[in-house]
Amino acid sequence: MKNLGILTLLITLGCATSEPNPDQLMLPEVITTDITGITSISAISGGDIISDGGESVTNRGIVWSENPSPTVANFRAFDGAGGGKFVSTMTNLNPNTSYFVRAYATNSNGTSYGLTLNFKTSSISVSTLDVTSVTSHSAMSGGQVSSNDIETIIAKGVVWSKTQGPSIDDSKTSEGSGNDSFTSTLTNLQPNTSYFVRAYVSTSSETSYGLSKSFATTIGIEDLQLEKLSKTWSATSVKLDNVDQAGYDNFALTISGTAGSSSFGYSVTGRPPLSPWPSTGQWKYGVSPETQIIRDPSTGDELDITYSVTNSQLQIIFTFTGDGYQGRISNVKGQWIFIFQ
Repeated sequence: MKNLGILTLLITLGCATSEPNPDQLMLPEVITTDITGITSISAISGGDIISDGGESVTNRGIVWSENPSPTVANFRAFDGAGGGKFVSTMTNLNPNTSYFVRAYATNSNGTSYGLTLNFKTSSISVSTLDVTSVTSHSAMSGGQVSSNDIETIIAKGVVWSKTQGPSIDDSKTSEGSGNDSFTSTLTNLQPNTSYFVRAYVSTSSETSYGLSKSFATTIGIEDLQLEKLSKTWSATSVKLDNVDQAGYDNFALTISGTAGSSSFGYSVTGRPPLSPWPSTGQWKYGVSPETQIIRDPSTGDELDITYSVTNSQLQIIFTFTGDGYQGRISNVKGQWIFIFQ
């Protein structure tokens, strides 16, 4: 019986040592994200926190060094708190240099790390010029290439997209070869839209990028005009040389168009026979907002037109001075003023 008691005690002790220790401190679990966007001076990585270890994550990001197993004592990027995925950018790197990087996460119990990844920065150094001359549909940027590149540059320009880290698979310009600085014009942009742009240079073996710069296109004169003009306006007053014109009581003007377009269409209803304009047509925007409408020159119209518009009223003033369309008679000549609401 005594031996049986000893055996029971051993079994009990063995079972106790296999159970988790409730006092053991739990660290977060984090995965290091693949490295992308490698340039001569920067690269992008990040992490995914799959467990917070039972405590809130108060600090997360990536660490990097030229030596293996970097820690928070080395260079690091701080990317907020909490779980889930995050993106980090390494900056101020040296060209043509090998680095090690890994994600980290910290809770009240300590700091843990993801797997260490390694990469090498580009041997080519290129910087992105500031974005200038921004309009609703275009902008200018460019690049500055270092003068001691190891390989011959065969292509260069800028790339841009609506998402961070554009590449040569996105919209781009081509500015020839060589290591001279260059400027580029970004075209076919959308109004009132945020973009990212960066310079690129390519050799026979690699493509390198400068740091991304962000900018936003303007709303644009034509879009501001269209926002106010695109509706149906009913005439409240029509005058020819300051004389009220009868027969325009039901006169209505419908203006429509597409945001970003340089022209808009119109149609007229309730138009008297001697109206000095055709019932339908297309107009082009003037060079400044709310001051001038330029008639499509393909029609040969002889009208000097100005306008002003608010959210509730449109006033169009034009002077008909030519012989105009066939069948038009002289009593339509003069200054016409249409006021719509």
